[in-house]
Parts: sequence; structure tokens; C-alpha cells
Amino acid sequence: MDISENILTVLDLCVKHLTREGEELLLDHINLSIKKGTVLGITGQSGSGKSMTSLSIMGLTFLMDDIEVTGKVIFEGQDLLSKSEKEWQKIRGLKISMVFQSPEASLNPVTHCGEQVIEAILTHHPEKSKKSARLRAAEVLVEVGLMDTDKIFKAYPHELSGGQIQRVIIAMAIANRPDIIIADEPTSSLDIKSSREIVKTLLELKNKYQCALIFITHDLYLLKQISDTILFLKDGRTIDFIDNSDLGFQKLSPTARDYFEEALTKLPFRLLAKKETENCVLEGRNLAKRFNERNWFSLVKKSSEWVINNITFCLCKGQILGILGVSGSGKTTIAKILAGVIEPTSGEMYFQGLPITRHSFNTDKQLRKTVQIIFQDALTSLNPKMTVGQQIIELLMFHKIAKDAHLAKAMVDSVLLQLNLHTDVLKKYPAQLSGGQRQRLILVRTLLLKPEVIIFDESLSALDVINQHQIIEYIVALQHKFDFCGVFISHDPELIKAVCTDVVILDKGQIAEAGKTEVVFTNPEKAITKELLLLD
Repeated sequence: MDISENILTVLDLCVKHLTREGEELLLDHINLSIKKGTVLGITGQSGSGKSMTSLSIMGLTFLMDDIEVTGKVIFEGQDLLSKSEKEWQKIRGLKISMVFQSPEASLNPVTHCGEQVIEAILTHHPEKSKKSARLRAAEVLVEVGLMDTDKIFKAYPHELSGGQIQRVIIAMAIANRPDIIIADEPTSSLDIKSSREIVKTLLELKNKYQCALIFITHDLYLLKQISDTILFLKDGRTIDFIDNSDLGFQKLSPTARDYFEEALTKLPFRLLAKKETENCVLEGRNLAKRFNERNWFSLVKKSSEWVINNITFCLCKGQILGILGVSGSGKTTIAKILAGVIEPTSGEMYFQGLPITRHSFNTDKQLRKTVQIIFQDALTSLNPKMTVGQQIIELLMFHKIAKDAHLAKAMVDSVLLQLNLHTDVLKKYPAQLSGGQRQRLILVRTLLLKPEVIIFDESLSALDVINQHQIIEYIVALQHKFDFCGVFISHDPELIKAVCTDVVILDKGQIAEAGKTEVVFTNPEKAITKELLLLD
């Protein structure tokens, strides 16, 4: 490998997790290289080591306990692994920037977004005035497609859509014109339209600044379109490192070929539930939500636009209702209302014919257990100070599902095997797991409670396609067994098609189209539906 032509070269990168029982090898002699102005794609199943590779390149493994890193990461003729944290602070964000998998967790929730972009600039250029830094911040916000810069400067992260938040993160990443941008699953939580726009933005920035782009994703179609080279990982090891050409793909190893073929297989439509019933388990009538903003210089409340309006549905046993819409259309707001996390501004909810409110969830422990929600961001759904095993067992004991910890552990182990998770994950803390592993563990925790209603809020977004297929099969099998119903929120029509018996198309907070999934997807009537299905 001629490293003189490369802007970044990784040689024999090994990452070990040191435990009382011994060493666990997370990355095993990873080698890669990337040239200026090119795109390196990294792919593989959840837990294969993709994010660990990026964290090692960024010098962020020190954030995890008991981690040992060996090998070389050569940038500008220097081995970055030999750098001190003080030296790293002059590189990270200036020379090498990263767009993390969970954009919401990357921003300070109590600081305006514009101030955070300005901070990213002044951290590396303290000689700049606040005024010039603000001008640069406004410039990069426009570069990433956020034209209303005044609105973005004043907005807190929770006031923006997922696509807008991701663009703010990208603005922070390019603000100092880095030589390398690492994008770790930057589109996994976005709808197809927003995903395309984000990818287009990253490629345009790569061409404009002639920087290198390391793009980590499960989306093999996307990698084939944008990458110059592709690194395929499995269990922390390199399976293939190929040129992105037809000739390169002909030389794939059998393991990589099997993965690519299975991952690119389209899913069939979900068969209708065997049990037909007209008895509503969970019902929403004319649900609407708007958030009020208070002007701190007056006592006047300023009402924002309706986030959702006039949402009506009836969820029966055996059904899984899909909610499909672009980022910012109100999907997560509906999920939070149905799970009793927030109160609707107007409208009513009913569970098994009885009216319920947010107060009902707070006072009725059985209702909270019966209606469960699996949030999009698994990391913030877990306690960082407890192992995942301790958290799941504690939950089973709290709800008296298991008489003792030993029985609870046995129950957890049986479900882990069905979700392709090794029991060793129970000993780890959330930060030590991949995004896909965390999301599967949240699913384990929920299913063990045997709820009557499960609300899936983008719950499969961080998983690779093969694990998505496995969990979809598991969800369908469990639904037949336990007869629960569910609401499945997603930006991915392929997942909706495979999981949901019925679907609602959401557009700007209102229902644009609804019906049986196969009927709506096969004969869409509205322009927004055709757009989401990529039919226009």
C-alpha cells in the first residue's frame, strides 16, 4: 500500500475491550486508505465494527472504559494514535470532522443551533470576532440548504425536524473546511427525500472543498452509487476492500456476496392478520398538537403552527398501523401522544373503549406496561450508568414478571437468541454497544413485558437490512402468538410494506391518505404518497 498518495491510511488497527474475564477483540487488524476528493464507503451488519472504526480514526475511544487501541492511523505523515488529547483537540473538528449517527444527541438541547455552529468555528479560530464567526456560520448553513438562517440561529434542536438537525450537524462539520469528513449513518433516521438531499449536500461539499468523505451506511444501493472504494466488515474483521466497479464486485468474497444479495432482496407485502375484529384497542379522535412558546420579556404566549391536526384512527387487535411521512411531518409527535408522553392540544384518546389522558399513564402502572413505545434513539432510552442486563432485569422485577433475578435472566437469554444477540451484551454498558445492538435490546426489553399495544417510532432505522428482515419476521411471529396490535412509524416504505397491515400517509401533520397497505402502495392517489414511494 503506497501511503504517500493517501490523505488517510489505517494500518493494522486493533481495538480490544479489556474485561475481568479477558480480552474481547472489537476490531481485528483493519487496514484502509482514502485519497483526497474521494469517497470511502464502509458497510457491514450491525455490530460489525463500522462505528468503532470511525471513533478510532477520530481519537474518541478514550470516552469508553477499558478500551485498548493499537495500530496506526496516518494523517499528514503523522500517526494520530500517538497524539495526546490536547493535540487531538487541534485536529478534531478542524482537520477531521464527524457527522454522528444520532444528530439529536450531538447538539446541546438548551443552546440555540446558531450559537453551536458559531462555537464550532471559534473553538479553532479564537482570533475571529463573534461577528465574523456568525457570518461564516450563516454561510455554511446556506451551503447545507438551510436558507432561513435567522430561524435556525434562534431555534433550539427540538424545534427542528430530523433533516434540519442533520444539516446543522453537517454545517458544524464543514465550518472549518476539514480535510476529511466522516459521516456515520447520516441518513438512517431520515425519509427517502431528505436522505437524498443530505447525500447530495455531502457530495457537493466534498467536491467543493476537495476533501475526503468516509461514508458509513447499511444502504448498499447508496454505496454503489457514491463510493470510490468500499470496505466490508464482519465481526470486527475486513471481509473485502474493493474498488466500486463491476469488476470489483465480481471479486467479492462468498461471505460479502451472500450479504449483498440478501440485503438487496425486496420484502413482500405483509399478509393481512388472521383475526378480523372491529373492537378498537386504541383509538384517537381528532388529535391535534401545537407547542406554545413563551416570550420571556412578556407574559404573552406565542402559539406555533399545528404540528399535527385532525388525526383520527382506530387500532384493532391483529393490526399494525403504519405511519409514513417525511421528516417533520408529525410522526414522532403522534407516537408521544399515543404513549402518554405528551398531552394533545385537543382531541380524545380511548383504550379499550375507556377515555385516557397523559395523567392516566402517569397514575396507572398497568396501562403504562400495556401500551409500550420504542423510541428512535436507543442510546437516550437506556441508563448510561447501568449495564443493559441490569436494566432489563430490573424492569422485569419491577413489573413482577419474574420472581427473582435468576428467572429474569433466563427469560432475557431466550429472547436474545431469537434476535441474534449473544448473551455477553448483557454485561455491557449502552455506550459499548453498536447502534443496532442497542436498538435490538430496547426491542427485547419491550417484548418481555408482553404489552397489548407497541408503538415503534423508527425502531429499525439503525439496523442493517439483514437484521431488519430478521426482526420483522420476529415481530410478525410474536404478533400471531400474543395477538398484540401496534403502530409502526417509519420513513421507509419497504419496512411499512413488510410490517404493517394498514397505513396512514402523513403530510404536514394531517392524514393525506389511508387504507390497507397493499392497496395504498399499489394504487396511490395523492402526490405525497407517490413521492414517498419514489413513483413520481
